[in-house]
Amino acid sequence: MNIAIQPIRKVLIANRGEIACRIIRTAKNLGIRTVAIFSSADENAQHVQQADEAIFIGPAPSDKSYLVIDHIVQTALKAGADAIHPGYGFLAENANFAEACENAGLIFIGPSSTAITAMGNKSMAKKLMESVDVPLLPGYHGEGQSDQELWTAAQVIGFPVLLKAASGGGGKGMKMVERTEDFTAQLALARQEALSSFKDDTLLIEKYLVAPRHVEVQIFADRYGQCIHLFDRDCSSQRRHQKVLEEAPAPGLSAALQARMQKAAIAAAQAVDYVGAGTIEFLVSADEQFYFMEMNTRLQVEHPVTEMITGQDLVAWQFQVAAGHPLPLQQHQVKLTGHAIEARLCAENPWQDFLPAIGTLHAVNFPQGEGLRADTGVVTGDAVTVYYDPMLAKLIAWAPDRQQAIQKLAAALKQTHLVGVKTNIPILIRALEYPDFVVGKMHTQWLGETLPELLAPMNNAPSLEECISVAALFKVLMPQNPSDSLDCYSPWSQLDGWQLNLPATIHLDLTLNQHHYPVSIHPENKGYLLCYQDHSYRCKAKLFQASENLHTLQLEHNGLQRHWTLIEHHQQLDILLDGFHTQVSFAHCHGLEAQGDVADASLSAPMPATLVKQFVASGDRVIKGQILLTLEAMKMQHNILAPYEGEIENCFFAVGDTVEEGALLVEIIAVA
Repeated sequence: MNIAIQPIRKVLIANRGEIACRIIRTAKNLGIRTVAIFSSADENAQHVQQADEAIFIGPAPSDKSYLVIDHIVQTALKAGADAIHPGYGFLAENANFAEACENAGLIFIGPSSTAITAMGNKSMAKKLMESVDVPLLPGYHGEGQSDQELWTAAQVIGFPVLLKAASGGGGKGMKMVERTEDFTAQLALARQEALSSFKDDTLLIEKYLVAPRHVEVQIFADRYGQCIHLFDRDCSSQRRHQKVLEEAPAPGLSAALQARMQKAAIAAAQAVDYVGAGTIEFLVSADEQFYFMEMNTRLQVEHPVTEMITGQDLVAWQFQVAAGHPLPLQQHQVKLTGHAIEARLCAENPWQDFLPAIGTLHAVNFPQGEGLRADTGVVTGDAVTVYYDPMLAKLIAWAPDRQQAIQKLAAALKQTHLVGVKTNIPILIRALEYPDFVVGKMHTQWLGETLPELLAPMNNAPSLEECISVAALFKVLMPQNPSDSLDCYSPWSQLDGWQLNLPATIHLDLTLNQHHYPVSIHPENKGYLLCYQDHSYRCKAKLFQASENLHTLQLEHNGLQRHWTLIEHHQQLDILLDGFHTQVSFAHCHGLEAQGDVADASLSAPMPATLVKQFVASGDRVIKGQILLTLEAMKMQHNILAPYEGEIENCFFAVGDTVEEGALLVEIIAVA
């Protein structure tokens, strides 16, 4: 077969964030120049910084920028690109986008538009799978869409059933119906959601499997008729049909079942003359029966776990196949080594029904080491906005076996810093350490069913005394002159008369979890005596500075010595320990300077909001109770009042600015 090789010298990446950065990394390794596109919200984003060129594509909303097909195609042509890589999400599975690229003479790094169309419609895909004997769940995917026709089909299938949008994905337009009396109401909801999300209210019905596993097979095909698999992945750890933890290979499957699924996956891809990377997703019952669910005609979010067990770069494979080269390896040459697990790190608040979180990232740090990989599109200082997916990063761990991979990933998450917004890191750690997951007893409902336990207070959570001690002693040990640069700040390890230069008692006002704690610290020969409310106790501490705002505090409290990570920003202190995270703000600080002057005080935003009114400026004198500024959130206004008489030192935001929860708004110098 004679197929012309079309070298790819320059590629436009029709995506953003983590996936764009991932594609750029491989493109650079292959010597391919990269063109990024960016919206007004992404002007300083990492994919813009990393690409060889970056072109403004439109306003922040994705339907005015990253989803405008004609504009993206014309931008690629004007930039002199040979190809477009769609990444995943956005237009990655849009047949019209693939066709527009083809018509413009651009290489679309993905399957043909006809293959996307065939597999993008679930009803059409199921009919196609029937023709090649790929197992299907009992169900209905006919053209008749009247209420009566769907009701009759559901009765034949037998309850419980699952209503699914034929053009859907990501759990949208999907409703489970347990009882006959609920069918009419759930049908209306499924139709409405499908029409809103996909402009198509066509539905299909499947038999609902109780507690199945979600197992997928990675396939790859070229233009020469070769199609191979790169083993399987388990994606059963999901919440509301959104994957949370993924791993490869899928644990606990018999070799016979794996072989049958791999054969079916290749047959499914060949049925549509597929070219490129794709994933065939199956549901697997407890008795090891498997059923075709759908095909994802793109690279998957979870592709790194497959890369880590095979040692292959799937994005490099995409470039090679799209250029007309044959697959780099044949089936017998693909080897599986060890086990890999991936966690999706998202900006969301698990304790508020996983609502997306916005704000500025004050610290972004991932642990490094053998078998660890972090794919991300954010760095310290980046803003998390309301416009795009809340996933900030993927952390992946590889080890010789599954148990070691679990332990490595949990340990790595405990050392990960994504500070400035709420994240799901604590839940990820608890899920990895949950007994059912550890022994491989996962199914698609286990995470949702276990969530109340995962959200419960930690048995080994740090005590209030420890948190207060960490915050107070950080303030005592941290030099008041930021230019001081010592590796260790310790009152008993220095010979500079440190104790003589401080008053005998230091007074602090701390705010922790919205509660106010006046604290007194009394330096002693071998440590400190701390007092707050009716409590008093002794502890020892040493402070180590890793970077300008990142510190480690070694605290010995009640005979237990632990190392805490501290991140300082705008008079706020984030305290982290093994997945535990809390934030402290400081008000009055008396006695930290030799003359006994009063240090600055801070006022913070109680919630994410917009600054709508500002009544003071730097240098203004204010009295206690005076309104300083007004915030607005969720159509409610909140006044920030002066806690005492003083002088405005700094105003950090202007009217119209969006502020995150905990952000320092104003600095006040107290006056007598």
